[in-house]
Amino acid sequence: MKSLKPKISSLFFLFVFSGCSTSSFKIKEETDSLTELLVTPDRIVLQCEELDEDPDEGAYGFMVHILDEKKTVTTSALSIRPDKENCERFIQKIGHILKNGHQISIWNRMNLSNQPRENDEMNFRYTFPGHGTFFSNGRSLEFVAIANEKGQCYSPTYGKDESCPPFPFPIEGTKKNK
Repeated sequence: MKSLKPKISSLFFLFVFSGCSTSSFKIKEETDSLTELLVTPDRIVLQCEELDEDPDEGAYGFMVHILDEKKTVTTSALSIRPDKENCERFIQKIGHILKNGHQISIWNRMNLSNQPRENDEMNFRYTFPGHGTFFSNGRSLEFVAIANEKGQCYSPTYGKDESCPPFPFPIEGTKKNK
């Protein structure tokens, strides 16, 4: 039986952050269809995954794996399927933002709080340097943009002329989750 698990490419990128700040994860703001996360860089792992079952040969999935407050992993995936070169470029640009920041905002489509945590210990696990290896919780978001507290921002789906983060972010005037 063919495994449904996608083939992980050698482009798996672990980001190691060393600094004095305390590690943290927080759902900063949320609506029914949008989520803004505030995390420290040590809780982020970036990944390009070759999609061998995709009809477009050479397509990759770009994902941001985030270690949450319960020590499980939520995945924020890009809705477009870039080629290998663009996926590597995304990792490079976002890696620069992570390297230069202490607090990272990640803007996503979809609501995170309404998704139940599932035990996914049989499938996906991710290693976060300084924290250990943790399992996916089955919760996922659609990645839109990422920025650090210094104003460095990147969104793979919006052009250079677009503001970053793109509308409707940042989420304003919504109920804050604490």
